[in-house]
This record gives sequence, C-alpha cells and structure tokens, in this order.
Amino acid sequence: MVHRKLAEKFPGILTIIVPRHPERGDEITSLLRETGLNTQQRSRDEQLGDETNIYVADTLGELGLFYRLCPIAFIGRSLVKGYGGSNALEPAQLGCVVIQGKHTDNFATLTNLLLGQKAMVRVEDWDDLALKVVYYLSDEVASKDMIASARTFAQGEAIKAVNAVYKRLEPVLPPQDTEVQSARA
Repeated sequence: MVHRKLAEKFPGILTIIVPRHPERGDEITSLLRETGLNTQQRSRDEQLGDETNIYVADTLGELGLFYRLCPIAFIGRSLVKGYGGSNALEPAQLGCVVIQGKHTDNFATLTNLLLGQKAMVRVEDWDDLALKVVYYLSDEVASKDMIASARTFAQGEAIKAVNAVYKRLEPVLPPQDTEVQSARA
C-alpha cells in the first residue's frame, strides 16, 4: 500500500482519501481499518490524532479545501483501466503537485495539455506513485516548479473559459462603453 511506503520515509504522514462517491465512506474506512491502518472518517466527525494514518473525507462540497491542504494530489480512477480518470484542473489551480495514472480517457485532451506544460506527472502503477510522492515531498524546488506550472496552466484555461462564455453571450448583452471594452482587451 502506498501509505505504508510513504510512512517509512515520512513518519506521521497523513493520507487523505476523498471518494468520488461519499456514500462509499463506510466501506472504504472499514477496508482500511481491516489492514491495520488507523483511519478516521469525516462524515462521522471522527477527530484526527497524531496516530491517524488515513482520513476519509467522505463529504460533499469540500474537495477544494482538501486540495488546498495537500501539497500533492493523486487523481484517482486513473490507475485501473475502464474508469477513465477524473478532472485534474482543480488541483492544478489550487496549488497541488498533480499526479495521475495512465488511464485518463475521460480527460485525454486536458491530461495531454497538462503533461505538455509540465503541470502534471503520470505514474504507471502504485509503486511508481509512491516513488513520485516521495520525490516531490523530498524535492522542494521540483515541487514548487510543478505547482507553478500547474497554476499557470489552470489560470490560462480559466481565462479561455471566461472569454468563450463572454463571446457566446456578447450578442445578447447590452452595449458597453469603450472604456470597459478597452479594459477587457
């Protein structure tokens, strides 16, 4: 398990798991506890302690909070064929080193853009994930460079999205004075 490998190098490390489907929180927590990991569950208001290994954040609307708290985000559903991955733009925007597996069919274009901008790293398997996490936790410069690239990419995508929406709405919006149009350009 990745957490155990990380704990060898970083005693006291906390792994946060945010399930895509929060209703799986009890199942995930139970499975982790069966392996001997001290696991706390957010939906049950279980408190973290120094001995906590895994925190299952099985609630809705808080993903941004956890991305802001974590220096590294592994985007799940990407190491197992058939799931297609998940969107990596939010952790890129919120200051994480973004790591994904090789199965990102649902977000292939975004993944390729992120990889091309050195704003994300791809891993082959769970062992590779552990190695990459150790690398980015150990190398502050590499971590900061990856985070900067990810934020720059995400900001550029946000600007593109705003401009695309504006362009679609422009025909139905009231005319603007020239000062506003100049500032927008």
